[in-house]
Amino acid sequence: MSSRRYQPCGSYVRLTSDVIGDDQVPKKGNLRYQLLAAQCGFAFEILFTIFWAGFGHNLPPSSPNLGAADLAAYFAAHRNAILFGNSMAALVGVLWIPWTAQLTVVMWRIEGSSPVLTIIQLIGGVLTAWVVMFCPAIWAAATFRSEIDPNLTRALNDVGFLLFNITYAVTSVQAMAAGLVGLADKSDNPVFPRWVCKWAIFTGISFIPLTAMPFFKTGPAVVERSDLLLGCVRNLFLLDRIDGCLHGQGREQKTAPSGCRGDA
Repeated sequence: MSSRRYQPCGSYVRLTSDVIGDDQVPKKGNLRYQLLAAQCGFAFEILFTIFWAGFGHNLPPSSPNLGAADLAAYFAAHRNAILFGNSMAALVGVLWIPWTAQLTVVMWRIEGSSPVLTIIQLIGGVLTAWVVMFCPAIWAAATFRSEIDPNLTRALNDVGFLLFNITYAVTSVQAMAAGLVGLADKSDNPVFPRWVCKWAIFTGISFIPLTAMPFFKTGPAVVERSDLLLGCVRNLFLLDRIDGCLHGQGREQKTAPSGCRGDA
């Protein structure tokens, strides 16, 4: 009995029976789930930016050299907005998980039966989701009780920013693994353009300066906070490009003619 293979058609990604068995071929409903998961990337970048950066007052970030009393006064003046923004940011952070799952499926199809980089990307994505959900909860906790000591408010703010920044490596390995797999795709119609793959690798590397953040409160810290802002822009751009590729690939799977499927 011949094994069934999915052959490329346009940018339709090949699925081979050694990756997904014949009884696991995506059906129409499954493709809808994949499209929905890809859309979660768009939803995340829009909603997280609105709630975390806008309502949460996290961009631009507060200076690490700001006095405890001044920081506590700032938190008190924007208490409701910070509580609302960070609470919602913690909620929409979960959208990173279905987007990561869809990226994992596409990468697995490209990489084949020994998907080491795909698994690294998946783990990095799950841990990234934890970071973007847990850190907003810390900033919400810093605002929760207006009567707490200003030094505690500043300490919680420091914990939030340090945890959010120096754990960048989990997101870096996700982006770099995706970029490497994309570059390894030698099909006639690769899912990810090569420039997007190179941008993913660059984005992952570009966060390295954040490692030095805990060592400075003035001077280079300004550079570190600027790198946070630029890093967010780079990451959102990368997310948008990859998400567009995933969504386009899902659409083509949904509309691919039966002639794209053949028996080997």
